Amino acid sequence: MTPDPYRQSQPALPRRAFELLETLHRRPVKATWTERKEEFRTALIEPFARLIGAVALLLPGAMRTRLETERRITSRLLKNDYGRGGAWDYYWGAFYPHNSRRTLGPQLYIRVERGSVEYGFAIGEDANPQRRRFESASRRYFQPLLTLLEATLHSERLQFGWRPEEGTSGSKRSRPAAPVQFREWFSAPLEHGVRVAVIRSREEVLATPAESLAVEVAATFEELYPFVLLATLPNPLPEIERWLGVERSDGAGRVGEAEDVPYRSEYTLRQCARDTGIAEEQLDRWVRAIERKGQAIVYGPPGTGKTWLAQHLARHLVSGGDGIVETVQFHPAYGYEEFIQGIRPHSTGQGILDYRMTPGRFLEFCVRARERSGRSVMIIDEMNRADLARVFGELLYLLEYRAESIPLAAGERFTIPPTVRIIGTMNTADRSIALLDHALRRRFAFLELRPDYTLLVSFHRAHSTGVDAERLAEVLRRLNAEIGDAHYEVGISYFLRSDLAATLPDVWRMEIEPYLAEYFFDQPGRAGEFSWEMVREMLGW
Repeated sequence: MTPDPYRQSQPALPRRAFELLETLHRRPVKATWTERKEEFRTALIEPFARLIGAVALLLPGAMRTRLETERRITSRLLKNDYGRGGAWDYYWGAFYPHNSRRTLGPQLYIRVERGSVEYGFAIGEDANPQRRRFESASRRYFQPLLTLLEATLHSERLQFGWRPEEGTSGSKRSRPAAPVQFREWFSAPLEHGVRVAVIRSREEVLATPAESLAVEVAATFEELYPFVLLATLPNPLPEIERWLGVERSDGAGRVGEAEDVPYRSEYTLRQCARDTGIAEEQLDRWVRAIERKGQAIVYGPPGTGKTWLAQHLARHLVSGGDGIVETVQFHPAYGYEEFIQGIRPHSTGQGILDYRMTPGRFLEFCVRARERSGRSVMIIDEMNRADLARVFGELLYLLEYRAESIPLAAGERFTIPPTVRIIGTMNTADRSIALLDHALRRRFAFLELRPDYTLLVSFHRAHSTGVDAERLAEVLRRLNAEIGDAHYEVGISYFLRSDLAATLPDVWRMEIEPYLAEYFFDQPGRAGEFSWEMVREMLGW
């Protein structure tokens, strides 16, 4: 069996891959490829496919949704390149926007040459309309993006603009390129070349384990992803701000909307208390519980803002560091294979399916978190909708014994990074929380969230909505007293809307009444006591 470099600390590419490209460089003709076709396949093409596939799995879902990461992402060696004929003396692959072309659109690429591996962002020199669009957008949004990106482009290895190419001198990229800083490059990207990249020498690559190289490439792609957005969106600034975790003054693009956002700015408990309306002392107790256990579950009836609270707690835990936040939602079909690891089909890019052991969302998350020094938080929404014992598998042991390592189903040993925290949410309306076994319960801290009528009143006063929130709060108290079960109470998040004066009739008829009809299905008269017509009279409308 061929050794798996992602499990045995082998380099992503063998030395022979670079030697073969050296051979092509000296004799870039079809015969060189033909004579060593099988060796090129096993030493270069297949290892490269594994590398770029591993990088794709490490990318956040928001990037995978926008970019093609599976089909037609790798090049060919045998091709006419700028009139040189024969075969290329380099090999490359790229992720690019859907409905675009790998050779023309903005791309996040990996390129292997005889003496190095290069990875980064580029728009090819044949893609003139796309390059002009990029420069136009960089001019239009120069100052705000300069401020944002100068603070986030941390890698000292990034090079801006084209560089002299290692390949044959006929290439368009072979021209002198003096080193420039980000500010100079961003002010005139066409002059310097629309490219930002990291170059690692052959010896560096051979000394780096495959998993580490994949993580480094994925982290660089995340760092450079705003340039893809700049090149593709008509108004990229809000999306870039969301990606970078910037909270806009107009309330749009709030942190947490992207699946995996680095929260670099400080976010104190006082700010969290202000944003959530929950007392700072209570938040402090909950944060201490999360730190003590390593994981917690926010539980309560529908509409109490459990996911909203989890996002803000995660933002506080990660703020000021380099950690990440990722959200996954469980459902009844969710299993061990999706969360931890399992054998899944992958396209080789040539119409062939390859079945291999693939890390699930939690293992991917831990690989990325292990490369960061700060806390990282995974939010598991609707946690009790899945069969938790089946989903977590061996992870149940590690949730209690955080310092230990255990063998996974595929054989390798796994440890949860000490910086990782888990925050789950559970809806108590279906009473499935009562079915959790004791072994699972004692591994989590449980944070109860109930309807907060004071918060409802203060929200509407602060936003001057024109709604008599005290009367509305009293109606909700009476309704929840009629329900008589804390697990089924109606929460306040239905009504935390600045436009509630206009939308309250629709909210009540289309969201609250169906919920009450289901709860009082055998007592329709009780549900009728809180129909909109009755509630409208209670509110004095």
